[in-house]
Amino acid sequence: MAASGVIFDMVMAPLESSRFGKVRTDVVGRAHGAVLEVGAGTGATLPYYRWDSVASLTMVDLRLDADRIARRVRRLGLNGQTPGIVLVNAVSVENLPFADESFDSVVFTLLFCSVDNPDAGAREVKRVLKPGGNAFFVEHVLSDKPALQRPMRSITPAWRRMSGNCRLDRTTIDTFTRAGLTVTERPRLFAGVFASGTARRG
Repeated sequence: MAASGVIFDMVMAPLESSRFGKVRTDVVGRAHGAVLEVGAGTGATLPYYRWDSVASLTMVDLRLDADRIARRVRRLGLNGQTPGIVLVNAVSVENLPFADESFDSVVFTLLFCSVDNPDAGAREVKRVLKPGGNAFFVEHVLSDKPALQRPMRSITPAWRRMSGNCRLDRTTIDTFTRAGLTVTERPRLFAGVFASGTARRG
């Protein structure tokens, strides 16, 4: 079991029981068809999928916690009731080992804050999506509240060192737009630091 994944789950637990859990339900639950989840980690999104809409699920991460994912599957009673779940370890969003136009849906939550080259990652998401396919996302980003932007930028260097490369100053919606994805953003949460929505490939 990856210690970092367990710690992340513990930190996120209070948010999951608040409005954040509802956002995950609404966002992840829209995935359908052949689904790719990037940054799958410990499989925290598994309870939020609508399995009758998912034909297949491929889960990738740089450090995928396969044991914890298997336990989640058993605890949720999903054995034999889900489509094939494929786990692929040591994969980053900047270099996805899949053919062009492979997936109907791509899902990622709290991923792009720690990606070294977010523009390359967004281009890869677009590449593996089928035409008309959607990326469904929840990300923490630079707040849209001007009063918070300067302090968030100021503490990012220290925060990044303490938190495993996480940046608080990412403008991820702009990153998706530069990649040629059409973004439909939901209302932001928690002082504008959580963004969620859909990034569509035309």
